[in-house]
Amino acid sequence: MSAMHPCRRSRGRRECFISRTRPAADANLYYDGTGRRPPSARDGPRPKRRCVPSVAKISEISSTSAVSFDDAIRQGVARAAKTLRNVKSAWIKEQQVRVENGRITEYQVNMMVTFVLDT
Repeated sequence: MSAMHPCRRSRGRRECFISRTRPAADANLYYDGTGRRPPSARDGPRPKRRCVPSVAKISEISSTSAVSFDDAIRQGVARAAKTLRNVKSAWIKEQQVRVENGRITEYQVNMMVTFVLDT
């Protein structure tokens, strides 16, 4: 059995997935260039991969800063990382400013912090 090119059949002719051109006549190498066929069911059972489910939780926190929104976000994420393990992301839900005498005195962000629970 000859090795096959990693192409699909299209309207009776072979057409290359990658370059969208016809493969060369001697195209008997696999995509990785080794010339060996990939493992199949005939090679025996593959080791089973064990799926470990993970559970993520979301905590809503509020952070304020006198400097900027960016500083408030950094302070909020830093504080959340002290308390929570495996912090993965933060989504900014709201941004507010406090104004006194026509000047911004405080920047506040409400954010949703996502963290993964230990298994």
